[in-house]
Amino acid sequence: LVLVIVSATQEGAREGIEFYIGKFDGSELTKLSVWATALGQILFSLSPGFGTAITYSSFVSEKEDVYKAGMIVCVANSAFSLIAGFAIFAIVGHLAWEEGVSVEEVATRGGTGLAFITIAEAMSFFGSGIENVMSVLFYVTLLTLGLDSSYAWTETIVSSVEERLVSRGKNYRTWQVTLVLCIIMFLFGLVFTTRMGNEILDVSIMCCCLIFT
Repeated sequence: LVLVIVSATQEGAREGIEFYIGKFDGSELTKLSVWATALGQILFSLSPGFGTAITYSSFVSEKEDVYKAGMIVCVANSAFSLIAGFAIFAIVGHLAWEEGVSVEEVATRGGTGLAFITIAEAMSFFGSGIENVMSVLFYVTLLTLGLDSSYAWTETIVSSVEERLVSRGKNYRTWQVTLVLCIIMFLFGLVFTTRMGNEILDVSIMCCCLIFT
């Protein structure tokens, strides 16, 4: 919300926001590719196919209103994305104004990293002193986001492996299973930190899709 307010006060922000919510084309909804992209995004965002939601559900109480909890998660997730969009495109509008180009040109050249590029740029809007504080908060937020995802995915894998080991009569402590799996995943993850990391990730995703289909 702070980013939305600060970004919306910058020169050119209005054009960016108009591009965000004013370029609605109803005919696009008739294209299956648009729906496929939207479904892919929400599946990636909520990760239901990975089993994280199922794993987490094993920890809730028997009286938990899972329907209500599911609705809260879905609505909160989408609402956060929509609100963040206002900040992103307000900054995009400002960048376009600074460079003297169209908003569309700035928005399309950013690619998948557009949000991170523009939010990093937004740190300069706060002025000296506060700029440094907001930059630290921003990158700490990214760090906690990564840790949060890691906790969820690791818990899913650990629970699955533990259940398989127990079914085979092998009982190991949870911390032992977690340690071994984290070391293995850490070693596999190192390859994605190289310059070819994004390309390897794309190939890995394609291979997984082919296997499961």
